[in-house]
Amino acid sequence: MPSSFQMFITGGAGTGKSHVINVIKEHLERAHIGAGNACVLMAQTGVAAFNIGGLTIHWALNLSVVHGNFTTNKKLGAERKKELRQSWKYVNSIIIDEISMVSYLTMSYIHKRLSEIKGTEDTEVHFGGLNVTAGGDFFQLIPVMEKFVFQYGRGC
Repeated sequence: MPSSFQMFITGGAGTGKSHVINVIKEHLERAHIGAGNACVLMAQTGVAAFNIGGLTIHWALNLSVVHGNFTTNKKLGAERKKELRQSWKYVNSIIIDEISMVSYLTMSYIHKRLSEIKGTEDTEVHFGGLNVTAGGDFFQLIPVMEKFVFQYGRGC
């Protein structure tokens, strides 16, 4: 498996982070050879996902949400795993906007779910081997009732 990259885009309000994210997505899609999407855009909230033409994290990765909080990370059933593996077959990159709203716990769930979908669970490959671009401003928005992604959280 080729090595993946991780990138962080930051800047103050109105500096064009979302525009840069869309340019990166367009570039990845143009460079991608094959059927399907090469890149999935995600965000923690519906509004942030809508603003970049993406999906919420929990929707894209079939993560459970109870009363606005993520529950424990449950493994996918066989049929749902098959469906997600098919829909993520050609995806080689994810872009997460408003990363400051993504908690440590949620980030660990993203890693675990992508590993499950891409079949890298028993390896030291991060995020299923996908390229990860995260954008946001840690001075603007904070995770709701959780710790920042860079703060060690409760057991995952």
